[in-house]
Amino acid sequence: MTTINLVTGVSGQDGFFISRHLLKKGHRVLGVSRRQVDSPHVLLLAKYPKYQHYAISKYTKSNIEALFREVQPDRVFHAAGFRDIPSTDEEVAQCFFTNVELLAIIIAAIRQNSPKTRLLFISSAEIYGKNAGIAHEKTAFNPENPYAVSKTEGMQQIEFFRSNGGFGSVAICFNHDSFLSPTTHLAISVVRKLLKSRESSTFFNTSIHRDFGHASDFSVAFDLILSHHTPDNFVVCTGTHVSLDDYINMTCHYLKIEPAAITRSVQPDLETYARRGDSQKIRSLLGWTPRFTVEKICKNIIYWEKKNQNDRINLYSPNIK
Repeated sequence: MTTINLVTGVSGQDGFFISRHLLKKGHRVLGVSRRQVDSPHVLLLAKYPKYQHYAISKYTKSNIEALFREVQPDRVFHAAGFRDIPSTDEEVAQCFFTNVELLAIIIAAIRQNSPKTRLLFISSAEIYGKNAGIAHEKTAFNPENPYAVSKTEGMQQIEFFRSNGGFGSVAICFNHDSFLSPTTHLAISVVRKLLKSRESSTFFNTSIHRDFGHASDFSVAFDLILSHHTPDNFVVCTGTHVSLDDYINMTCHYLKIEPAAITRSVQPDLETYARRGDSQKIRSLLGWTPRFTVEKICKNIIYWEKKNQNDRINLYSPNIK
């Protein structure tokens, strides 16, 4: 059955991949952004007949309510927001607005105009802090930065919405990357540094472990979560824990660089903790299985980093009849 899906933050990584996934399944997608976007990946979405873009200059209660009165979507994917820890006061304020205030406005609009709408809030493994071990849905929250605090507060709003009869679910996401990833993310930053500097590259604290996933797989998880008959929280991660050392060696292999030539050092003020998750719940209950191995993620990012934007769009474009 065709559904009407409203996706906030459509110009970002998660917004793009969930929109593309739904469009390829034949669903209608209403992409929302703060302004009219002309980035290549959003222009790609516009090539699908069932895509419609909404540029909202300012996210106010009246603007969002008007949108929900007009659209009354079956599902809302709240993918807007930072995918990294904010570094300035302005970014912190924007982070809290998107994850807390805007979410509250969306929840109010659903209650008043489309009470049957299903809502997904995309959270982050940052809510668990640095020493959570292998985190799952029952692991205690321990937010240690403003970004994590805003995500925690957003999840509390979803819980209240759910306890009052609303359909609100949460995806607690570990690392997931693509050619749209922030440049600070390890999966893409390693590739870019080695492509640029090759044997002269230096990396720090390479013993850290991370869970590497691909945004395309996570978009499938988001769809499954809102397709489930009951609203709930789900940890979304691959469960593949790879050290930065191993990822550097892997990238060197694909770029034909001698790994021994790469300088590796220790910098005390950088991250040294492991971040690991347990995705057994979404796998067993919803049947989610990620397709991308860490090797495939690495090769995929290398491939796209070697392409310019026009090549990316030409290769990504759907067959429009």
